[in-house]
Amino acid sequence: MANLHIDSQLMNHMLPASSINNKKHLLAIHDEKHQPLAVLTFDAHQAIGNDGHLYAIKSNSSGSNETINVSSAIGARGTVDAFIVKQANDADGGIFLAFSNTVPDSSASELHVLAPFKPEVLNTPDQLTRYVIFGTAQNDKVKINALYMASAMLPLFHCAGQATKSSASNWPLLIASYNYVAEHNKDANISRILVEANKWRWTSDLRIYEQAKTTIGIAPGSLSVGDGLFVLYKKEQRTTLMFTTIAIDDDSPWTADIHVPEGSNLNSISTYIDPDNYTGLILAGDGLWHIPAKDAFNSGNSIKEISSDPLYKGATNLHVAQSGEAVSIWFSNADLVLGYQHANNSGVDDQMLFGDAVPLRPSSPSIDYSAIIDPSTKSQSFIVVEDSSHLVLMEQATETKMWNSRPFLVHEPNGLVETNAFVSHVELQDSRTKQPLSSTKVNVSTTGWANLIINGTEYMVGKDKPATVETNVKGVLTIIQPSDGISAYKYTFSDVPGSNTPLFPSGPVTADPSMKVQDKIQKFT
Repeated sequence: MANLHIDSQLMNHMLPASSINNKKHLLAIHDEKHQPLAVLTFDAHQAIGNDGHLYAIKSNSSGSNETINVSSAIGARGTVDAFIVKQANDADGGIFLAFSNTVPDSSASELHVLAPFKPEVLNTPDQLTRYVIFGTAQNDKVKINALYMASAMLPLFHCAGQATKSSASNWPLLIASYNYVAEHNKDANISRILVEANKWRWTSDLRIYEQAKTTIGIAPGSLSVGDGLFVLYKKEQRTTLMFTTIAIDDDSPWTADIHVPEGSNLNSISTYIDPDNYTGLILAGDGLWHIPAKDAFNSGNSIKEISSDPLYKGATNLHVAQSGEAVSIWFSNADLVLGYQHANNSGVDDQMLFGDAVPLRPSSPSIDYSAIIDPSTKSQSFIVVEDSSHLVLMEQATETKMWNSRPFLVHEPNGLVETNAFVSHVELQDSRTKQPLSSTKVNVSTTGWANLIINGTEYMVGKDKPATVETNVKGVLTIIQPSDGISAYKYTFSDVPGSNTPLFPSGPVTADPSMKVQDKIQKFT
């Protein structure tokens, strides 16, 4: 039987890692352990990724984040112009990825499309070459400035680790916005990239910009009338919304003009998948607005305001995260606050939102962020960066719903980065002799996923994934938990299953490393 004593301090600490800053764009999905997986590009002067390539940042087997050069893995050349990534809403969590880069010694873009692959494929990046889908021909006359993709919904894999012919043909709707290299000042063009079983090809210009010269937002979607695009744009100073189908070689697409009420001041759009696998549209501006899939294909139908919460005043940067029925709506507003609201995918105006919109942290005009929902626990995580600041990972605890913030670092043995961390000194003593329990194994778990350094070794620890660690000769565990704030995940110390001598016969012992900080704050309030 053991006595456990813990003393924790919040202090500056040096970690063998590199911070991620000066990124150009990021999108987040989850890996096979449901941990955040970032796909991003960097500015040219960033120490990591100064080649303009596309990178993924993924947790390895020990819990450290590592960078993966996706561009190099598939032999892509030049600087990335645009990329898009989506994840299937199924147990496999298959990844759909497309990106373009400017070819060296050329002004044109080169497009790369990959068949869907499981997150664990990134553990051995050389395997990515097996998933490259070849184009019938690169268009060497265009410069791609944006890529759009519909949500991925269908099961992908019929054998371990392999995208089958049928799964590749279920690739979501992929759209490229581009300019012709020889026509720098012309309006952008839009074309569908048709992805088939083992090849992709460009289709004809959709000519949407002839109607929408001043575009606010574009979102691919699927309605009962077919796959297509929601386009929010200005026409004669009036905000207009339309949905148009995109069928191959279709000279008569289905087009619906959707009414936008005066005073909505819409700035941003995003989509969700309803229970019938059709696409509903959420819009943000002054208030939060919505039109379900069943109403979006008929001209004359109107968007409806589903929240007039003042937090939505001037809302923009709309982002919708979804896992099954669970939806979270993210936005920044005119007061430079980043907020979110829980919702479902029912598509029923007065039943979608749960509770109130929640202000989470300060924002900025140049904020970039991406949120995900854990498919197993339905807890939320998001990666956020403002201006040229470091990337920050914020995670919501499953039980308490409290948010924990920590720097999003990449393991670098030869690098050092200074960060705040809760450093805990844990002593285990024999309850009878009061002697240190040296070289004694104990399980350590946390109330949320966390990267911990315990006696010099890094572990990825969670509520249901304890780390089995061993005390040193003095019966001590030194636990370091990086943090970007004043809160931390609690620790639970428990017996290792199968141990002959139980340390905690009365049950696991819990401890909060942030308790001292919280107590000091209480004295000032």
